[in-house]
Amino acid sequence: MIKRYYKTTFTIYRQNWANESSSLQYVVGFKGHLQQASDEEIANLASIYTLTHKIWCGATIDVQAGDRLTDGTYSYTVKSVNKKDFAGRNKHLEIMAEKDLSFTSA
Repeated sequence: MIKRYYKTTFTIYRQNWANESSSLQYVVGFKGHLQQASDEEIANLASIYTLTHKIWCGATIDVQAGDRLTDGTYSYTVKSVNKKDFAGRNKHLEIMAEKDLSFTSA
């Protein structure tokens, strides 16, 4: 099953607006699998000048395009979320995300 690959812990942050100002708010943490996207996937996203990854995680995770994911070392911006719920026991989300090379955590 695909869950055996979920070894990286991610945290989701979402832009939240209140009183005419915005801030990143914690949404949820989850386990997932990170791998570099293929050339074809990168071309489909039109993200030629960035480092694009795909992340697999459980099908019920609350993640949306525009969210910020962190893995404790790097930050990623979610570009698309594709629900793969047709695959029997391997139901999951496939998140396409761009790595933010200017961000690293201590």
